Amino acid sequence: MKRINLVYEYDYDDVDILEIPDEIFPHIQDLSQDYLSWIPPKDNENEWIKYKDGSLVLSKGSKGFVSWLNNNFCKNEKASVLFYNTKFDKSLKRIDF
Repeated sequence: MKRINLVYEYDYDDVDILEIPDEIFPHIQDLSQDYLSWIPPKDNENEWIKYKDGSLVLSKGSKGFVSWLNNNFCKNEKASVLFYNTKFDKSLKRIDF
């Protein structure tokens, strides 16, 4: 298992740390882009939260991404969210949402 930063809207002070199975880790960048293509469009208010500054964030965020990974790609080990709303860990790779 490997850890990775999940960064929202380039906010490095509010990052989720995920643990990803070794079997899919080499493909995590492509999988994150596939997930973003799969999710509902930004005009779907049930799936997105709009902040006062106008930025949008997925309402299901990392939980939704981890669930999607586990249901579609994780065969032996399961992905998980280790930490929510933490600071960016420079020692880890990152994916951007």
